[in-house]
Amino acid sequence: MIGPTARVCVRGLRINVTKTTRIAQLLQNPKRVQGVSTTFSGPQTAKWSPLSIRLQSQAIRSFATATAKPKASKKKTTTSKKTKKTKAKPKAKSGRSKKVLTEEQKLEAQKKKERAQIRQLKATALEGPKPLPETAFMVLNIEMSEGGKGLRASEAGERYRSFSPEERERYDRIAEKNKANNEAALKKWIESHTPEEIQTANRARRVLSRRLKNKKIPILKDDRQVKPPPNHYTLFFKEKYNSTELQSSSFTERGLAIAKAWKELPQSEKQKYIQQAEAEKEKYQKEFKDVYGREAGSKAPALT
Repeated sequence: MIGPTARVCVRGLRINVTKTTRIAQLLQNPKRVQGVSTTFSGPQTAKWSPLSIRLQSQAIRSFATATAKPKASKKKTTTSKKTKKTKAKPKAKSGRSKKVLTEEQKLEAQKKKERAQIRQLKATALEGPKPLPETAFMVLNIEMSEGGKGLRASEAGERYRSFSPEERERYDRIAEKNKANNEAALKKWIESHTPEEIQTANRARRVLSRRLKNKKIPILKDDRQVKPPPNHYTLFFKEKYNSTELQSSSFTERGLAIAKAWKELPQSEKQKYIQQAEAEKEKYQKEFKDVYGREAGSKAPALT
Protein backbone atom coordinates (compact mmCIF):
# COMPACT_ATOMS: atom_id res chain seq x y z
CA MET A 1 0.00 0.00 0.00
CA ILE A 2 1.22 3.50 -0.80
CA GLY A 3 0.07 6.84 0.48
CA PRO A 4 -1.57 9.74 -1.37
CA THR A 5 1.73 11.58 -1.84
CA ALA A 6 3.33 8.55 -3.42
CA ARG A 7 0.31 8.09 -5.79
CA VAL A 8 0.63 11.69 -7.01
CA CYS A 9 4.36 11.21 -7.69
CA VAL A 10 3.75 7.96 -9.62
CA ARG A 11 0.91 9.49 -11.61
CA GLY A 12 3.07 12.50 -12.55
CA LEU A 13 5.91 10.16 -13.54
CA ARG A 14 3.55 8.15 -15.81
CA ILE A 15 2.31 11.30 -17.50
CA ASN A 16 5.85 12.51 -18.11
CA VAL A 17 6.97 9.15 -19.50
CA THR A 18 3.91 8.97 -21.83
CA LYS A 19 4.53 12.47 -23.14
CA THR A 20 8.19 11.69 -23.68
CA THR A 21 7.36 8.50 -25.59
CA ARG A 22 4.83 10.21 -27.87
CA ILE A 23 7.19 13.06 -28.57
CA ALA A 24 10.00 10.68 -29.43
CA GLN A 25 7.69 8.83 -31.89
CA LEU A 26 6.67 12.14 -33.39
CA LEU A 27 10.27 13.11 -33.93
CA GLN A 28 10.86 9.87 -35.82
CA ASN A 29 7.72 10.25 -37.97
CA PRO A 30 6.39 13.81 -37.76
CA LYS A 31 3.62 13.14 -40.31
CA ARG A 32 1.75 10.79 -37.95
CA VAL A 33 0.19 13.19 -35.53
CA GLN A 34 -3.55 13.03 -34.85
CA GLY A 35 -5.30 16.15 -36.05
CA VAL A 36 -2.10 17.95 -37.00
CA SER A 37 -0.57 18.20 -40.44
CA THR A 38 3.17 18.52 -40.48
CA THR A 39 3.54 18.76 -44.26
CA PHE A 40 4.95 22.05 -45.42
CA SER A 41 5.18 23.37 -48.89
CA GLY A 42 8.52 24.91 -49.05
CA PRO A 43 12.07 24.16 -49.92
CA GLN A 44 13.11 20.52 -49.56
CA THR A 45 16.26 21.53 -47.73
CA ALA A 46 14.35 22.27 -44.43
CA LYS A 47 14.78 19.22 -42.22
CA TRP A 48 12.94 20.49 -39.08
CA SER A 49 9.57 22.17 -38.88
CA PRO A 50 8.64 24.73 -36.19
CA LEU A 51 6.32 22.14 -34.65
CA SER A 52 9.07 19.58 -34.33
CA ILE A 53 11.41 22.08 -32.72
CA ARG A 54 8.75 23.03 -30.15
CA LEU A 55 7.99 19.40 -29.40
CA GLN A 56 11.66 18.67 -28.97
CA SER A 57 11.98 21.48 -26.40
CA GLN A 58 8.97 20.10 -24.53
CA ALA A 59 10.57 16.68 -24.49
CA ILE A 60 13.77 18.03 -23.00
CA ARG A 61 11.91 19.97 -20.28
CA SER A 62 9.68 16.99 -19.48
CA PHE A 63 12.70 14.73 -19.20
CA ALA A 64 14.49 17.18 -16.90
CA THR A 65 11.40 17.50 -14.72
CA ALA A 66 10.96 13.75 -14.51
CA THR A 67 14.60 13.14 -13.54
CA ALA A 68 14.94 16.07 -11.00
CA LYS A 69 15.24 15.12 -7.34
CA PRO A 70 12.53 16.36 -5.02
CA LYS A 71 13.60 19.20 -2.69
CA ALA A 72 11.68 17.81 0.24
CA SER A 73 14.38 15.22 0.86
CA LYS A 74 16.89 17.95 1.77
CA LYS A 75 14.56 19.33 4.41
CA LYS A 76 14.18 15.86 5.87
CA THR A 77 17.93 15.43 5.97
CA THR A 78 18.37 18.81 7.64
CA THR A 79 15.68 17.97 10.15
CA SER A 80 17.33 14.70 10.99
CA LYS A 81 20.68 16.40 11.51
CA LYS A 82 19.11 18.95 13.86
CA THR A 83 17.49 16.15 15.80
CA LYS A 84 20.82 14.42 16.19
CA LYS A 85 22.45 17.62 17.51
CA THR A 86 19.64 18.10 20.01
CA LYS A 87 20.12 14.58 21.32
CA ALA A 88 23.87 15.07 21.65
CA LYS A 89 23.58 18.08 24.03
CA PRO A 90 22.84 16.12 27.22
CA LYS A 91 26.02 14.06 26.66
CA ALA A 92 28.17 17.20 26.70
CA LYS A 93 26.74 18.27 30.08
CA SER A 94 27.54 15.01 31.73
CA GLY A 95 30.88 15.36 33.56
CA ARG A 96 32.44 15.13 36.98
CA SER A 97 30.14 15.63 39.89
CA LYS A 98 30.85 18.56 42.24
CA LYS A 99 33.12 17.62 45.11
CA VAL A 100 31.40 17.77 48.48
CA LEU A 101 33.60 19.28 51.19
CA THR A 102 33.64 17.97 54.72
CA GLU A 103 33.09 20.22 57.72
CA GLU A 104 36.83 20.33 58.43
CA GLN A 105 37.59 21.29 54.84
CA LYS A 106 34.97 24.05 54.95
CA LEU A 107 36.44 25.37 58.21
CA GLU A 108 39.96 25.34 56.75
CA ALA A 109 38.77 27.16 53.62
CA GLN A 110 37.09 29.81 55.80
CA LYS A 111 40.26 30.30 57.85
CA LYS A 112 42.32 30.61 54.67
CA LYS A 113 39.94 33.27 53.38
CA GLU A 114 40.13 35.20 56.68
CA ARG A 115 43.95 35.10 56.65
CA ALA A 116 43.96 36.53 53.12
CA GLN A 117 41.61 39.32 54.25
CA ILE A 118 43.85 40.11 57.23
CA ARG A 119 46.88 40.40 54.95
CA GLN A 120 44.98 42.74 52.64
CA LEU A 121 43.82 44.87 55.58
CA LYS A 122 47.37 45.15 56.92
CA ALA A 123 48.59 46.30 53.53
CA THR A 124 45.81 48.91 53.40
CA ALA A 125 46.46 50.05 56.98
CA LEU A 126 50.01 51.13 56.01
CA GLU A 127 53.05 50.41 58.16
CA GLY A 128 54.77 53.48 59.54
CA PRO A 129 58.45 53.98 60.37
CA LYS A 130 59.93 51.76 63.06
CA PRO A 131 59.88 53.71 66.34
CA LEU A 132 62.86 54.16 68.63
CA PRO A 133 62.56 53.15 72.31
CA GLU A 134 60.75 55.85 74.30
CA THR A 135 61.48 54.71 77.89
CA ALA A 136 64.76 54.44 79.79
CA PHE A 137 64.23 50.74 80.41
CA MET A 138 63.61 49.99 76.69
CA VAL A 139 66.70 52.00 75.78
CA LEU A 140 68.79 49.91 78.17
CA ASN A 141 67.23 46.65 77.01
CA ILE A 142 67.99 47.34 73.34
CA GLU A 143 71.48 48.57 74.22
CA MET A 144 72.26 45.34 76.04
CA SER A 145 70.80 43.20 73.24
CA GLU A 146 72.84 44.96 70.56
CA GLY A 147 76.02 44.77 72.62
CA GLY A 148 75.57 41.08 73.26
CA LYS A 149 75.64 41.56 77.01
CA GLY A 150 72.32 39.81 77.51
CA LEU A 151 68.93 39.18 75.91
CA ARG A 152 66.73 38.45 78.91
CA ALA A 153 64.44 41.16 80.26
CA SER A 154 65.16 40.12 83.85
CA GLU A 155 68.85 41.01 83.46
CA ALA A 156 67.95 44.42 82.02
CA GLY A 157 65.55 44.98 84.94
CA GLU A 158 68.23 44.23 87.49
CA ARG A 159 70.64 46.55 85.73
CA TYR A 160 68.02 49.32 85.54
CA ARG A 161 67.21 49.08 89.26
CA SER A 162 70.89 49.38 90.12
CA PHE A 163 71.26 52.63 88.18
CA SER A 164 72.60 55.67 89.93
CA PRO A 165 70.60 58.91 89.59
CA GLU A 166 73.07 60.18 86.99
CA GLU A 167 72.77 57.03 84.85
CA ARG A 168 68.99 57.03 85.04
CA GLU A 169 68.88 60.69 84.06
CA ARG A 170 71.10 59.96 81.06
CA TYR A 171 68.79 57.19 79.81
CA ASP A 172 65.73 59.34 80.45
CA ARG A 173 67.19 62.07 78.21
CA ILE A 174 67.82 59.49 75.46
CA ALA A 175 64.23 58.25 75.76
CA GLU A 176 62.81 61.78 75.53
CA LYS A 177 64.94 62.52 72.49
CA ASN A 178 63.78 59.29 70.84
CA LYS A 179 60.17 60.22 71.50
CA ALA A 180 60.60 63.58 69.80
CA ASN A 181 62.35 61.94 66.84
CA ASN A 182 59.53 59.39 66.55
CA GLU A 183 56.88 62.10 66.43
CA ALA A 184 58.78 64.04 63.75
CA ALA A 185 59.39 60.90 61.65
CA LEU A 186 55.75 59.79 61.95
CA LYS A 187 54.46 63.24 60.97
CA LYS A 188 56.75 63.34 57.93
CA TRP A 189 55.67 59.83 56.92
CA ILE A 190 51.95 60.71 57.27
CA GLU A 191 52.36 63.84 55.18
CA SER A 192 54.00 61.78 52.44
CA HIS A 193 50.58 60.17 51.88
CA THR A 194 47.40 61.84 50.70
CA PRO A 195 44.61 62.58 53.22
CA GLU A 196 42.41 60.01 51.47
CA GLU A 197 45.10 57.31 51.88
CA ILE A 198 45.39 58.09 55.60
CA GLN A 199 41.60 58.02 55.97
CA THR A 200 41.44 54.60 54.27
CA ALA A 201 44.35 53.36 56.41
CA ASN A 202 42.52 54.38 59.60
CA ARG A 203 39.40 52.54 58.45
CA ALA A 204 41.48 49.41 57.91
CA ARG A 205 43.12 49.85 61.33
CA ARG A 206 39.73 50.00 63.04
CA VAL A 207 38.64 46.78 61.32
CA LEU A 208 41.90 45.07 62.29
CA SER A 209 41.49 46.13 65.92
CA ARG A 210 38.07 44.45 65.96
CA ARG A 211 39.29 41.25 64.30
CA LEU A 212 42.59 40.98 66.18
CA LYS A 213 41.13 41.13 69.66
CA ASN A 214 44.48 40.79 71.43
CA LYS A 215 46.15 43.58 69.46
CA LYS A 216 45.10 47.20 69.29
CA ILE A 217 46.37 49.16 66.28
CA PRO A 218 46.67 52.93 66.87
CA ILE A 219 44.87 55.40 64.65
CA LEU A 220 47.04 57.71 62.57
CA LYS A 221 46.70 61.36 63.65
CA ASP A 222 46.53 63.67 60.66
CA ASP A 223 45.62 67.34 61.00
CA ARG A 224 44.49 67.37 57.37
CA GLN A 225 41.55 65.07 58.09
CA VAL A 226 38.14 66.75 57.89
CA LYS A 227 36.22 66.57 61.16
CA PRO A 228 32.45 65.92 61.06
CA PRO A 229 30.29 68.99 61.79
CA PRO A 230 28.60 69.37 65.20
CA ASN A 231 24.82 69.33 65.45
CA HIS A 232 22.71 71.97 67.15
CA TYR A 233 22.65 70.24 70.55
CA THR A 234 26.45 69.78 70.54
CA LEU A 235 26.90 73.51 69.94
CA PHE A 236 24.55 74.27 72.84
CA PHE A 237 26.32 71.73 75.09
CA LYS A 238 29.79 73.21 74.42
CA GLU A 239 28.53 76.71 75.16
CA LYS A 240 26.91 75.78 78.46
CA TYR A 241 29.57 73.29 79.60
CA ASN A 242 32.23 75.98 79.96
CA SER A 243 29.88 78.46 81.62
CA THR A 244 30.79 79.76 85.08
CA GLU A 245 27.58 78.55 86.71
CA LEU A 246 28.52 74.89 86.17
CA GLN A 247 32.24 75.06 87.00
CA SER A 248 31.83 73.49 90.44
CA SER A 249 29.69 70.57 89.17
CA SER A 250 30.94 67.15 88.08
CA PHE A 251 30.76 65.94 84.50
CA THR A 252 27.59 63.92 85.13
CA GLU A 253 25.88 66.80 86.92
CA ARG A 254 26.81 69.18 84.10
CA GLY A 255 25.38 66.80 81.48
CA LEU A 256 22.07 66.44 83.31
CA ALA A 257 21.78 70.19 83.86
CA ILE A 258 22.52 71.00 80.21
CA ALA A 259 20.02 68.38 78.95
CA LYS A 260 17.32 69.87 81.19
CA ALA A 261 18.16 73.40 80.03
CA TRP A 262 17.89 72.34 76.36
CA LYS A 263 14.54 70.72 76.97
CA GLU A 264 13.17 73.88 78.60
CA LEU A 265 14.67 76.19 75.96
CA PRO A 266 12.04 77.87 73.72
CA GLN A 267 11.99 76.95 70.03
CA SER A 268 12.82 80.52 69.04
CA GLU A 269 16.11 80.33 70.98
CA LYS A 270 16.87 76.84 69.68
CA GLN A 271 16.67 78.21 66.15
CA LYS A 272 19.95 80.06 66.69
CA TYR A 273 21.84 76.80 67.28
CA ILE A 274 20.04 75.10 64.39
CA GLN A 275 21.21 77.81 61.98
CA GLN A 276 24.78 77.52 63.30
CA ALA A 277 24.68 73.76 62.72
CA GLU A 278 23.50 74.26 59.11
CA ALA A 279 26.38 76.64 58.45
CA GLU A 280 28.86 74.16 59.93
CA LYS A 281 27.41 71.41 57.74
CA GLU A 282 27.84 73.44 54.53
CA LYS A 283 31.41 74.27 55.50
CA TYR A 284 32.11 70.59 56.14
CA GLN A 285 30.71 69.47 52.78
CA LYS A 286 32.85 71.97 50.86
CA GLU A 287 36.01 71.09 52.79
CA PHE A 288 35.34 67.35 52.42
CA LYS A 289 35.15 67.61 48.63
CA ASP A 290 38.30 69.74 48.47
CA VAL A 291 40.34 67.30 50.59
CA TYR A 292 39.06 63.88 49.48
CA GLY A 293 37.87 64.67 45.95
CA ARG A 294 34.35 63.26 46.46
CA GLU A 295 31.03 64.35 47.89
CA ALA A 296 30.43 64.09 51.62
CA GLY A 297 28.22 61.13 52.43
CA SER A 298 29.25 59.20 49.31
CA LYS A 299 30.27 55.58 49.64
CA ALA A 300 33.95 55.17 50.52
CA PRO A 301 36.15 52.76 48.50
CA ALA A 302 36.08 49.13 49.63
CA LEU A 303 38.92 47.99 51.89
CA THR A 304 39.21 44.49 50.36
